[in-house]
Amino acid sequence: MKKLLLIPAILASFFAASCTSEDAVITCDNFDYFLESCGNCSMTAACTANYDSLDLDTQLMLDDCSDYMADAADNGYCSDWTGDMAACIALAETYLDMVCTAPIVCGDGYCEGNEDVTCPQDCPVDDCGDGECTGDENEINCAEDCAVEDVCGDKECTGLEDEVSCFEDCGGATVCDDYDIYLAGCWTDCSIMTTCEAEYLTLENWDEVEDCADALAAEAEDETCMDVVSIDGNSCDIVLEEALGSEGECIDIAKK
Repeated sequence: MKKLLLIPAILASFFAASCTSEDAVITCDNFDYFLESCGNCSMTAACTANYDSLDLDTQLMLDDCSDYMADAADNGYCSDWTGDMAACIALAETYLDMVCTAPIVCGDGYCEGNEDVTCPQDCPVDDCGDGECTGDENEINCAEDCAVEDVCGDKECTGLEDEVSCFEDCGGATVCDDYDIYLAGCWTDCSIMTTCEAEYLTLENWDEVEDCADALAAEAEDETCMDVVSIDGNSCDIVLEEALGSEGECIDIAKK
């Protein structure tokens, strides 16, 4: 008779344990994601059951913590195990039976979590230095083989290129700022186009456009807007309008 009475109890226990809420799964997955990326441990299988046994206020605290920790893993501040992070870890240890050791730290000699792509000191690539970028090598873990070469004139401002080393690729912002100073200081009812920097990168005569933009900005700042500024026989206001364009109908401030 006792054996028969045990069967319903066992079934009830089974169904209660196997039915977990969606919130429990999301929260435990977030904690697990953080730990895989930032710690030397992971959540236990009991996490979701432990979560569902808690009161609503505690669940909400754990939900907030799991979102915070997942964001930490995504944005690379794993090692900051103080303040809010420490409080969240303590909550998970208390209520979800999480057991955690130290954060993953690049340079500690252990290749852990996602360090295989972010920390060449701890996760050296076997064939790094052979002159070929192959296998798991990338520009982070083996810059020697996979460094991206900066090419001035390829219409992309990348790597170590800047306005000084490669104005041709990186000078669009400066040129457009100068053009904006000229239009704002000498004309009404018009402005530079939102595509100005993109237009700049398509130019072949970028150096002439640069010189004209600089000269016209100086005219605006000196309040000598109506002086004709020409470079190599080309009127600069026409050069910039044709190269970069403007929005609206430019009207001479003196005539407004």
